[in-house]
Amino acid sequence: IYTLNSEISVGGSQTTWLKNDLESNTQQRWKIAQYHRPMMPHTTSKVDRLDIKSNWEPLFYSHGVKLVVESDAHLAKSTYPIKQSTSSGNDQGFIRDNERGVTYIGEGCWGAPLRTPNHNKNWTRNSDRFNHFTLIFVGQDKIEVRYIKVDNASSVGTVNDSNVFSLPTNIDVWSPSNGPVVNVYPNSNAAIAPGITPGGSTTFCSGGNVQLMATTGTGYSYQWKKDGANIIGATGSTYSATATGNYTVSITSNGKTYASSATNVNVTTGIIATVTPAGPTTFYNGNNVILNANTGQGHVYQWIKDNVDIAGANGASYTATTSGNYKVRISKEGCINVSQQTTITTQTLTATISADGPTTFCDGDSVLMNANTGNGFTYQWKRNGTNISGATAAFHTAYDAGNYTVEIKVIAALSTSQAILVTKDPAIIATITASGPTTNGIDSIVLSANTGAGFEYQWYNAAGAIQGEKADFYVVYNSGNYQVKIKSNTCEAVSDWMEVIVNSLTGINRQDNGQSKLTLYPNPTNGQFNIKFESVVLLDNDVSITINNSIGQVVYHEKSQLRAGTYNKTINPDLAEGIYILQIQIGEEKFIKKFMVNQ
Repeated sequence: IYTLNSEISVGGSQTTWLKNDLESNTQQRWKIAQYHRPMMPHTTSKVDRLDIKSNWEPLFYSHGVKLVVESDAHLAKSTYPIKQSTSSGNDQGFIRDNERGVTYIGEGCWGAPLRTPNHNKNWTRNSDRFNHFTLIFVGQDKIEVRYIKVDNASSVGTVNDSNVFSLPTNIDVWSPSNGPVVNVYPNSNAAIAPGITPGGSTTFCSGGNVQLMATTGTGYSYQWKKDGANIIGATGSTYSATATGNYTVSITSNGKTYASSATNVNVTTGIIATVTPAGPTTFYNGNNVILNANTGQGHVYQWIKDNVDIAGANGASYTATTSGNYKVRISKEGCINVSQQTTITTQTLTATISADGPTTFCDGDSVLMNANTGNGFTYQWKRNGTNISGATAAFHTAYDAGNYTVEIKVIAALSTSQAILVTKDPAIIATITASGPTTNGIDSIVLSANTGAGFEYQWYNAAGAIQGEKADFYVVYNSGNYQVKIKSNTCEAVSDWMEVIVNSLTGINRQDNGQSKLTLYPNPTNGQFNIKFESVVLLDNDVSITINNSIGQVVYHEKSQLRAGTYNKTINPDLAEGIYILQIQIGEEKFIKKFMVNQ
C-alpha cells in the first residue's frame, strides 16, 4: 500500500520515489495507493488535480496498481477500471480498460458535510451522498470493495472472530443498481504494458553498450528484437545493446504477447586525441608554448596536467607556462579518448659575466667581458645601470671604470647578471734627468727618474736589465745608453734612452780586481757607519771621501791620508733617510759603494 501526500508538491522527489519503488517491487500480487485529494472529483465543488493525472496515474497504470483510494469530496463514488487516453469516447482524458485499468474509490465522508455528486463521467460505476466507510476484502484472486452506511451503526452486530470476512448482522451495505460489490482483479488477469528502461545513455562510443531492461512480472517470457527482427538468444528480461538500431521487446503472459515501443540506440565511431606543440617544449620561465589538440565537429575538450584536470581548460588549445606532463581528453557522443602526454620543461634564465683578464688595468687598456650564450639569446650591456649604445653582442670590451652588467632576454624571459666592477689606474710616464753633462769627459753621473707614490723602478742598459738597480736613480760609470722602466699598480712606462759618455780613465773599481777591498757596514744604517779599505800595492796617498744623494748633490766630503795596509774610519754625516753613493778616490782610482739610511 502506497500512502502518498497530495497536500504537497506531487512531482519531483515524491514521484521519483514512487517510480523507483514500483520498479523495484514487481513481484507483488496487489498494489494499492491512497491519498487525500481526488484526481477527478465527482463534484463541481472540487477542482481536478491534473498534477496527479500527469505524475502518478501513468505510474499506477504501467506498474500494476489496481486500486486507488481517494477522499476530500465528501461523497461516495467508484469507477470502472480506467486508463488515460485521447481516443474517441474518452471523458476528461480517460476510457475504460477492464483488463489493465485502475479502479478509483472514495471520496469518503463520515460526519463531515456531504456534497452532491454532480460531476459523473462515462466511466463512473456509481456515486451518491451519504455518511459511510469503505469495507475492503483483499483475497488471492480479487479485491472486494463495499460501501457501508453508518446511519444505523448502533444496531449493527459485531464481527465474528472465527470468520472475520463474514459481514456482521444488520450491517447496511450500499447496493446500487449494478450491485453492492466492486470487484478488482490482479494483473495476472490483465493485459501487460511492456516497456524498456535503458540503464544508461543510449548514445555511446563504439565498443560500449547500454543495458536495456524490460517490464518484469511473474510468468513473463521475453523476445528482444532489433529493427523488427528477433535477436537470437535474447530471451531474458534484460539485453545489452552494442549496435545502432531500434530495439523492442515482446512479453508473453498467459498466452498473450505484447510488444513494447522502440528504444533507439545510437553507436558512434571512435575518436582520436593528439597534441601538437606550436613551439619548443623546453623554454625559459616567463615564456610559454601553445598546445593544439586535433579538432572536429562536436568535440568536447578537457586539458590535463600531471593527471589532474585543469580547471576551465576546455578549448581546442591550451597555453602551457609551467613544467609538467600535458594531455587532452576529447569526448564526443559518448566517445572518449586521451592523448599521449607532452612533456613541458621550463628553465630559469640566468645571466652571467666572465672577464677575460684583470678588471683593474691602466688607463688606455681594456678588458674583454663575455656573457653566457644560448639559443635565441639577445643581449644588452649596461654600465652603472645605463644601457651602452650598440652593446648587444655576447661580449663587450670595457675601457672605462664602472659596474658592468648584461641583460639577457629570450622572448619574454629576462635576466640581469651580477655586476663586475672595472677600475682604472692612472697612466704614468717615465723620464730621466742627469745630474750634469753626459758627454763632457766626466768620470760618473747620476741619472734620476721621475718619482711618484708607489712607483717601482728597473734600470736598463744596452745589455738589458741592470741587476739590482731598482732605485729612482742610477750612477753611471761606464759609457753607454740607459733607460728606466717605471711601474705603478697596473701601469708601466719606459723612458727614452739617454746616452752617457764618461772619461776612459775612470770607472775602474779596484774593489773588483782582487787587490783592494772597500767595505761599508752596517748597510742599511741609521746614519752612522764604518768604512774599511785594504790596499797592498798603494803607497801613502791622499784619500777623498764624498757622499752624494740620489740626485747627485754632494752631502758630505772630507780628505784624509791613506797608508799601505788597512784603512778604517767611522762616519756620522747626519743624513736623512734615503739612498746614497759613497765615493773614495785615491789619486786617479775611485771606489764606489751604495748604501741606505733608515732612521
